[in-house]
Amino acid sequence: MKNMNLIFLFLILSFSNIFCQESLKEAAEHSRWIINNSVIGFVSTFSIKNTNYPFVSMEDFCDSYNSSGIPFFLLPTVSTTSKNILNNPNASISIALVNCSINNYDGIPYDALACSRMILSGYFSIYDKNPTSNTNDLELLKYFKCHPAAPYLIDIEHSWLFYKFNIQSIYFIGGFGNIHYIGNIDTKIYFDAQIVPPS
Repeated sequence: MKNMNLIFLFLILSFSNIFCQESLKEAAEHSRWIINNSVIGFVSTFSIKNTNYPFVSMEDFCDSYNSSGIPFFLLPTVSTTSKNILNNPNASISIALVNCSINNYDGIPYDALACSRMILSGYFSIYDKNPTSNTNDLELLKYFKCHPAAPYLIDIEHSWLFYKFNIQSIYFIGGFGNIHYIGNIDTKIYFDAQIVPPS
């Protein structure tokens, strides 16, 4: 009888872990970790060429120098994304874990839908109209650390703009429903959160 009780208790604990959902605080911590440990995002802007559809492009970014959770982008002025931003700065950015196999379920192959991801909505503002490799600006120096080729490119090709993305809303998808948090994260909770990797 004692063994049966132990087995029953084990089953209860196992199922509670399976269906345990992340808290809003944990989701905010995980979203901060994703921004801090990612360097590529999919930027959706309002197209100036085809106004019936959004324009989505994969772009490099970097978390701010003090890891505040604010992404910065260095874009050439000739790029379609940059042209769209200059016409309408409102945009959304989709960012996901590149490979969450180590955080995935035991014995199950990698599945992108099981990985944490987030959508940031807000607007771009120009942080630096004339960025150069010869700079003491902390944000640019942090960006160069994230993207080592950037300081070479801005000195030899095109003209560039350094953008700050001002986050207005956050939608977080921790993975599959009933296991991870899925929903909005208040910006104050996001910016107040610590940087904690998804589990």
